[in-house]
Amino acid sequence: MATTTANGASQTTTPDATGALPPTTSQTSTLPSASPTAKSVCPEGKNTILTPTLGMLKHPLLCDSDFDGAKEDLALMLVSTFGDCMNLCNSMNYFQKRTDVGCTYNVAGTGTQTLGTCWCLGGDTKTVVANVGN
Repeated sequence: MATTTANGASQTTTPDATGALPPTTSQTSTLPSASPTAKSVCPEGKNTILTPTLGMLKHPLLCDSDFDGAKEDLALMLVSTFGDCMNLCNSMNYFQKRTDVGCTYNVAGTGTQTLGTCWCLGGDTKTVVANVGN
C-alpha cells in the first residue's frame, strides 16, 4: 500500500505476518511566512507604471496608499515582496478575465497587520486613500 505524505513524498507500508499494517505517523509542516525585512519599492518607484507577469494590464505604483470605498476583499496572504503581491492579485485579473483587481502591500507592518500582508482588492468603484506604510 502506498500513501503520500504532506510534503509529497511517497511512502510504502506492508502488512506484518498477521496481516496488520504498522501504525501510521504524521508530520507537521509550517507554512511559509513573509520576510521580516520586506523591502519597500517606495519612494523611488512612486508613479512607476508596472507590468505584471501575466496579461497586458499595467498598474501605477502608488506609495503610502490603500483602497477604500466600494471594494471587495478577495484574498489576504503574507508574501515577502511587493512583486509577489502584485503578481498574486493580478493573476485574478488574468485567470478570471477581470480588470478591477489591485493590491495593497503592507511593507511597514502598520496597524494590526503583519509585515508583508498582501491584500487583493476588487471593485470598479474603489477609491485610493492615504495610508502610510502601504
